[in-house]
Amino acid sequence: MPHILIEHSTAAFLHITIKILSGRTLEARKKLSQNVIQFAEKFFKDLKITKNRCDISVDVVEMDRETYSKLRIGVD
Repeated sequence: MPHILIEHSTAAFLHITIKILSGRTLEARKKLSQNVIQFAEKFFKDLKITKNRCDISVDVVEMDRETYSKLRIGVD
């Protein structure tokens, strides 16, 4: 994944993508998105970087249950 740094920038951008299996209601996905963005906002504010701006976005993506595969190898 490429990272781009703009010299002397006072702005930051944080994007969070959450992948969940399909089947949750729209309301549940909205609540998840809102909770995560509130957490990220608090996290950024707790850093106490007052001179910088941070734009935060969250995207909840549903994974298709019919095509999703998972494999666990090894002992827990």
